[in-house]
Amino acid sequence: MTKQLTMNQKKKLHRKKSRARKMRNVLRLLIVILAVGIFILAGLVVVEFFGKRANTTTVEGANLNQTRNNQSESKDIAEQVDLTDFDFSEEEMSALKGKEIVIDAGHGGTDSGTIGPKTGVYESKLNMQVASRMEKVLTAFGIKVIMTRENTGTQEMPSDKGLTWEQRGSIIKNAKADLLLSIHHNYNETSAKIHGVQVLFRESGTKDFAVALQEKYNQELQIQMDYLQDEYRVLSYGKQPGVIIECGFFSNKEEEKKLQTAEYQNWLVKTTVEAVAEYFTKNP
Repeated sequence: MTKQLTMNQKKKLHRKKSRARKMRNVLRLLIVILAVGIFILAGLVVVEFFGKRANTTTVEGANLNQTRNNQSESKDIAEQVDLTDFDFSEEEMSALKGKEIVIDAGHGGTDSGTIGPKTGVYESKLNMQVASRMEKVLTAFGIKVIMTRENTGTQEMPSDKGLTWEQRGSIIKNAKADLLLSIHHNYNETSAKIHGVQVLFRESGTKDFAVALQEKYNQELQIQMDYLQDEYRVLSYGKQPGVIIECGFFSNKEEEKKLQTAEYQNWLVKTTVEAVAEYFTKNP
């Protein structure tokens, strides 16, 4: 005989079933929300992964194009140098012949150095342009030139990208050269009026050359720029005398533009090579 439920019992049973249905519905909703969340998270991870790959490819492509452009421009600029502008005495020509000089075009690769605030030019680009001009002139006068970084690469450094201090230092030390010229460009954070070439040196044995070079720049430009002595890292490699030549100031908007001209770069190379010839004449 089936036991009949009272009205209260029926109501309680109904409430239990209703709560159970609600719990099942809530559980289903939570499962759906969790699934959607996982799907969205997975989608974000995929997008970020492929986005990074695409961005990396774009950046590397841009860097490669920039490097190729710089190489072409540096080569063209070096070819613009007019060797007839140089008038050395026989004594100076004799002093130059057979010497070895390391030319270090500062920065390079992903290290742009200072960026011109007015024109956006990279210091590394101008360093390479000046170094290329100087290499052509010195080579023409019988000097063996070793470049720390080149447009075409070297056996020690197959490409400009990723040049470390150790690689740069190794090239300088292994060269056992007679002189090191490190090419850079300057920036003064406190004054936009300062302009001109500045010479930096490290060892006291280089002071005579550094002072003579600074005086020559000052005389040509009609300025009173002081040379600086400090523990500059690039000048710590090798035993040869060496200087850093800060070719001009990006912080001066007029000079920033002038630094990019063939006329100014040729003047800088000519003045520097003349000073080098005078140095080797006095220090054969």
